[in-house]
Amino acid sequence: MAPSLLGAEVDRGVPLNVGVYIGAANMLSTMLSVEELIKLFKGELEEEIAFSRMTRNRITYLTAPLAIGIKDHMGHFILSDDDLDKTFEVTSKAGLIFMSHTQDPDHAERLANLSKGQPLHLGHATAAGCGTHGDPAESMARVIDLCKKDNITAEFVTTMLRKGRGSREGLLMDKKAQELAYQALEQGLVKILISDGQNDATMKGFGDTRDNIPALLELAEMGILSLSDIATMTYNPAYLIAERTGNNCVERKSRSFGNRGLSQYNRK
Repeated sequence: MAPSLLGAEVDRGVPLNVGVYIGAANMLSTMLSVEELIKLFKGELEEEIAFSRMTRNRITYLTAPLAIGIKDHMGHFILSDDDLDKTFEVTSKAGLIFMSHTQDPDHAERLANLSKGQPLHLGHATAAGCGTHGDPAESMARVIDLCKKDNITAEFVTTMLRKGRGSREGLLMDKKAQELAYQALEQGLVKILISDGQNDATMKGFGDTRDNIPALLELAEMGILSLSDIATMTYNPAYLIAERTGNNCVERKSRSFGNRGLSQYNRK
């Protein structure tokens, strides 16, 4: 019911443009087949099938097409290869983003191998550089190496890129891993900066929106990005969502968001 609940919050005046990711395990828990799930998210599933094989709550399946992606999270449920194959098929054919929680490099590499060239987005990838699942610098390097593949994109958390390398509510990034993240930004391997959850929220994340602009200014002062690279927080995320979901609210370009042919993407 996440899309409908979010819609209620937006109607109350929450000043944010946001999208909903549905948990992969939750998506796969109904009686719907892969083909039916694809039709569900495309808004084409027959109501009789949704009512008998998914939920008795009409608003849940009627708002399902408002989801922008499916999220895999190794910290909650580890899915089988078969279930991940199903998830990739649904996201690829239904026009959804496949996002994976990126903290354990082993899991990220497993997802990359299972993607078989299908689009995969690595969420808050700087978390790999915090040392919770092995050497932080090595883990960060492994995740960055995945970003060199054409079908894989990633995002970095602004709070972790600042001098403090994180917040006490979240995780602290290793300094060597942070330097590797700086290099990936400078080389254009990662083109999206995000905040994750708010530090003063009940459900805390790895960062905070209050660090977004300061982080960008500091990265510009260090010569890693230019001030025109505000696109890493604005146009680039919107363009990625537009390309993956087929939403034409963002001006479409003939070139893709893949890593090749976009070396000047943020310089415009």
